[in-house]
Amino acid sequence: MQPANAEGGGSGSSALKKWGPIGGVIAVIALVVGFVVVSSGDDNDDSAPPATDSQTTDNEPAGSTPADSTPGTEPDGTDPDGTEPDGTEAPPSGGEITYPLSFADAQEQGIEVAWDDRCDTELGTVAIKWFFAPSCYAPFDGDNGGATAVGVTGETIKVVQYQGPDDDPIIAYLTDAVSVDDTNAEEAETLQDMFDLFGDYYELYGRTVELVVYESTGLTDDAVTARADAVRIAEDFEPFAVLGGPALTNAFADELAARDILCVGCTPGQDPQWYEDRDPYVWGLAIGAEQSRTHGTEFITKQLSGKNAEYAGDPEFQSQARKYGLVYLESSATSTTIAENFVDDLEAGGVEISEFLPYVLDPASIQASAAQIIGKLKAAGVTSIIFTGDGIAPRDFTNEATAQEYFPEWIIVAPALVDVTAFARTYDQEQWAHAFGVSSG
Repeated sequence: MQPANAEGGGSGSSALKKWGPIGGVIAVIALVVGFVVVSSGDDNDDSAPPATDSQTTDNEPAGSTPADSTPGTEPDGTDPDGTEPDGTEAPPSGGEITYPLSFADAQEQGIEVAWDDRCDTELGTVAIKWFFAPSCYAPFDGDNGGATAVGVTGETIKVVQYQGPDDDPIIAYLTDAVSVDDTNAEEAETLQDMFDLFGDYYELYGRTVELVVYESTGLTDDAVTARADAVRIAEDFEPFAVLGGPALTNAFADELAARDILCVGCTPGQDPQWYEDRDPYVWGLAIGAEQSRTHGTEFITKQLSGKNAEYAGDPEFQSQARKYGLVYLESSATSTTIAENFVDDLEAGGVEISEFLPYVLDPASIQASAAQIIGKLKAAGVTSIIFTGDGIAPRDFTNEATAQEYFPEWIIVAPALVDVTAFARTYDQEQWAHAFGVSSG
């Protein structure tokens, strides 16, 4: 995991509020123990703190006593300042358990562990039939340190799930294209079920995750409301972490980071310095904008540069040297800066960009924008379109290209969701048969 999220101003893990909640759950469960595990107290103490878990579905802080549940998650062994928590040094061979202790470490050090039914001891992974099942960790017995961080007690870890309004037209534009019509309430129920599932198998050291759902009134590009939402979440709920955020403004993540609150998938892509300045509080689930551009630069300069547009749909283009145009999603000054840096890197590698064309993710104007952009590309004789936008706009761009009888190459540079079948089916297939490039997955 790296501190990067969506495409530069694009629609990564936070842009589709209905997609990818499992990624956020896994990310938080992978992070929480790493930040809050403290192996203090008597390891032989038989009384672990009671496990609790609850969900609040309005904008008020949870006030009810959480219900009992089984603990679980996988630690990564680091505190927020990057230091190792107490008790992480490897015990001597055959010695007593020092937490956290993975299955592999226990085997290597000859430590006997009473693995429970949460662990598949043949594989050494948690007993979920899943390709990504992580290592088992020794069942916890002892003092977990209690309130080791904001939002953490001896029994619970508070996590807030951000939701935009059900009627956000920008998000509806994205989800309607692939017939996703889940309500916020349905999404919250699914997320709680996921936390329950992972909580049953992961080692959370005597704690369970308390999920609070927060529904914003602001649209996905409303920076003012986003910052106000972050303030309210920080002050009213005091969580350990926040999942999700508005997809087209970084104000939400910026405010949470300023208040030292971890957030996952809570901002569109930013430049590396932005994340460094907010380290370690802003995390993403996908390839970063700068990372995708680096891959794209390598691919284009080393494999495509100086060659004909042999994969274009127009036979005349196939015998011509590639002429490139860049189409990118513009949601902020940062997205433009990232796109300009990409062009600089390409030109340094000998690739000239003839057309540099931004678009805005606005359902009311995207069709007209697509017509204008495709018209400019065709008039300029561009044989190869480099696309670094979102997963929905190719529907409008490819349909418009066919309408204008323009059949270039489509070179994708890790735009979010274009490699997801549900989205790609919405594109003009005659055009998309000539698409290739770097995947975000």
